Amino acid sequence: MSAKDVQTQRDENESFALDVMVLDRYLAFSTELARLAVLGLGAVGYVLSKEATKGRSPLAVWVAVCAFLIAIAASLAHRYYGPDALGEMIAERRHRDRGNDARAAELNAKWRRKFSISSALIRVSALLLVVGAGAGVVAFGLQL
Repeated sequence: MSAKDVQTQRDENESFALDVMVLDRYLAFSTELARLAVLGLGAVGYVLSKEATKGRSPLAVWVAVCAFLIAIAASLAHRYYGPDALGEMIAERRHRDRGNDARAAELNAKWRRKFSISSALIRVSALLLVVGAGAGVVAFGLQL
């Protein structure tokens, strides 16, 4: 193995380590999004149990509840697709190293699609968390 091959292998390993670190941070972020959505759902339930619901917008309450529930589901789905895509990325590298380029190309397409889905899910989760919080504010008129 030449010095150039060794350097190329080192660069690939460092790039892969960075991919794993980024995925770990995104998973931690999606965990926090799910945690905040559960907290928001609990807050809606608490306020509904303590406050009289007369004069409140039932539509806004339902929007808040649904937004928080879908945010939780999207966050949990992100936690499935992200690591699954990483596993296929690892499998692609192994197949490419073994010279099985056809299988490697197939796995490449799979992990890229799953990372796209994962990216969309985390965006949806963050957006719906904001929507749920906004609907909760509208529903309960800023009474904290």
